[in-house]
Amino acid sequence: MKRHLQYSIIFLLLFLHPEFAFPQNYLNIFNITYFYLPVVSIDGIDDNYRDYSIVTALPYKFKNGNVFGIKPQYEYISLIGENTPLLKNLHLQSLGCPVFAVIKYKNPKWSSYTEFVVNLNSDFVNIQKNQFQVGATVLFFYEKKKNFTWQFGAFFIQETFGLYPMILLGLDWKIDTKNYFSVILPAYLIYERKLNSKFYTGFEVELSGQTYRLGGSAYENSYISQFGQSKLSFITEPRLFLDYYIAKHIVFYIKPGWRFLQKYEQYDTHYERIKNSDYVQGQLENSFYIEGGFAFRFRYDEPTLPSDNTSR
Repeated sequence: MKRHLQYSIIFLLLFLHPEFAFPQNYLNIFNITYFYLPVVSIDGIDDNYRDYSIVTALPYKFKNGNVFGIKPQYEYISLIGENTPLLKNLHLQSLGCPVFAVIKYKNPKWSSYTEFVVNLNSDFVNIQKNQFQVGATVLFFYEKKKNFTWQFGAFFIQETFGLYPMILLGLDWKIDTKNYFSVILPAYLIYERKLNSKFYTGFEVELSGQTYRLGGSAYENSYISQFGQSKLSFITEPRLFLDYYIAKHIVFYIKPGWRFLQKYEQYDTHYERIKNSDYVQGQLENSFYIEGGFAFRFRYDEPTLPSDNTSR
């Protein structure tokens, strides 16, 4: 069983990108993160913001080479108003367990990744079925040459305001033994450089957005959105990163960056913004932030299997 899991992990490192739209040079089996924003201001009023998450990956490889697995994950966000005692503070949570499959085809240059997820995105008050969101991702990978792969596909999720589809297109390029670049538009970009066996550095750009149903609001079935009125305004995070490998698979990382277009706005059932919200809401001023975390990580540029001397 142990050896089966080892081979499953390595297979994922070769063919699976750990987040549905996040190409990276590694797979985190366990990852805990914390976001720190030194100053948070909405319309000139200071607020306290907290954001942390736990993401895991549990893969299993079958004899035919295909992989099946789950990725339990949890995120908590709080936005507490300093000078708004008449408004409720936001406490938003996201809980999900995506199910994924990696398929190899007869032509070894082709593979695919499919993911299905049901997320509970809400304030976790008066939980009902409309607080759940259903989504799926399909990605195809074509290995143009040994160190260069094209990737394309689509993602959709049934958000609180309706179906939200997205086309995905990108590439994965291992430039040389020290430099790596990957992008999948419109969600994510990474450049990584290996400094030595302990330190890696580089930069990332990430676009993201979610909605959360409010079971505790005076406005029935209202929700908090990060997308804004246009539904095309994503939280945008350009950032640097520095990874330090405490041990072969244990890494501490820090990511200083800048957040743009971060919104928490309340909308009604007609998808109109509620002006007299009963919650703290608005667009946060663009601000510096630091993300830090620990991860149990396997890199796919490692020369050997975990606890095994057999070379790839």
